[in-house]
Amino acid sequence: MDWVPTLLAAAGTVPDPAPPYALDGMNLLPMLAQNAPLVSRKLFWRYKANAQRAARDGDYKFLKILDNTFLFNVVEDPLERANLKERQKDVYQRLAGSGTSGIVQCCRRSKRASPPVSMASSLPITSAPRNRSDA
Repeated sequence: MDWVPTLLAAAGTVPDPAPPYALDGMNLLPMLAQNAPLVSRKLFWRYKANAQRAARDGDYKFLKILDNTFLFNVVEDPLERANLKERQKDVYQRLAGSGTSGIVQCCRRSKRASPPVSMASSLPITSAPRNRSDA
């Protein structure tokens, strides 16, 4: 997700590139605060334990729900009502192929064993009052 690299950049720091803390997102701060040009990239995601998988490239979104596949132009059809997979077969084939491999890689990465990390152990301990009556 792009939130962490963007928020770290806003705070004036960068993410630790060493595993297991390496991030797959990108810093969007230049595009948000400095009018930098948008970066074109493919996005992949999954939902409901891999029952739903998707890939987005430009205006198009490939969606797979169990054994059903769909192609939408999310700019012209934001409600995703018109399945374009028969009308735009070249776009469908391009995204279906990249969507499957990208989603497989995404899912493999998420199934890797990660060492247990306690957020509490990485936060500084302070003795700040809990409420106004403690102050």
